[in-house]
Amino acid sequence: AADIESAVEQVMKDLEFARTSASSFILLFIVIGIVIGVVLAGLITRSISGPLNNLINRLRDIAEGEGDLTQRIESNNNDEIGEVAHWFDLFLDKIQNTIQQVGITAHTLKDAATEMLGTSNGMKDSAGQTVDQAHVVSTSSIQVSENVNNVATATAEIDTSVREISNNITEAAEIAAQAVGAAEA
Repeated sequence: AADIESAVEQVMKDLEFARTSASSFILLFIVIGIVIGVVLAGLITRSISGPLNNLINRLRDIAEGEGDLTQRIESNNNDEIGEVAHWFDLFLDKIQNTIQQVGITAHTLKDAATEMLGTSNGMKDSAGQTVDQAHVVSTSSIQVSENVNNVATATAEIDTSVREISNNITEAAEIAAQAVGAAEA
């Protein structure tokens, strides 16, 4: 019975040692697991927050800059952040092309407006010349009308003078005829 008790005691000691060793191993594995978990969490956080912070900084530079649409994010990541950067760069390309087209259209409109201004000034000058020519024609017409009136008045005076001369000649002829008749008588 003493052997059994000593064997039981030995088994109990072995069990206690095994339990203590198992607890120590479990505690060690838990500590190692926690350390690995913290390290992995840090690496995962850094792998997400690093590129995300870079993306945020690039977007801030573009937004706070002078509107330079040639800047791009240019991310080489093959993750979601890289995809966001890729699509944002494509969006900037489209905006840049649209702004360039607006600039070209504005330049074309400016040229057309300049041409229209030149045409308008030419029309204004032509209208001024037409008014000046109409004034000259009007003045000339008035002078012609005055000259025609003067000619008509002179013609009327000449007609009156011719009639007076004709009457005087007729009277002179009658007087001469009477003188010839008196001389012959």
